[in-house]
Amino acid sequence: MRRALAARAGRLARTPLVRLLAVGGVSTGLYLALASAGEARLGLPAAAASIGAYAGAAVFSYVAHRGFTFRTTRPHRETAWRFSVLTAAGWAAALAIPLVLTEGLGAPPLASFLAVAIAIPAANALALSRLVFARALTTPHTR
Repeated sequence: MRRALAARAGRLARTPLVRLLAVGGVSTGLYLALASAGEARLGLPAAAASIGAYAGAAVFSYVAHRGFTFRTTRPHRETAWRFSVLTAAGWAAALAIPLVLTEGLGAPPLASFLAVAIAIPAANALALSRLVFARALTTPHTR
C-alpha cells in the first residue's frame, strides 16, 4: 500500500499541473514581495508598486514556465508573443485592481496586492496551458 501511494505521488509530481502550481507559487510570492517593498520601502503608490512588481515577476514566470513547467521546445517566437499578450492583460489587471481597491474603495495596499495575487494566477493557469504553451496540465512528462 505504501509503495503504491509513493508511486502515485511520484507520477503526480511529474505532471505539469504540480510544476505549474510550484512556479506559480514562487512567481506570486515574488510579486507580493516586490509590490510590498515598492510600496513600503520606496513609497510608491499601490498601483505603481503593483505593475512594477508584476513586470519583474513576469520575467521569472516566462522562463520558469517555459523551461520547467511545460518543458516546451516550441520556439520563443511562438511562445514569447503569446506570453507577452497574456502578461499585458495581467499587467492591466495588476494596475486596475489596486486603483479600484485603494483609490476607489479605500482598502489598504496589501489587500489590493493579495487580490491581484489570487485573481491573476487563477486566470493565467488556464491561459498558459491552453494558449501559450498548449500542453495538457495532467499529462505526465518523462524526460
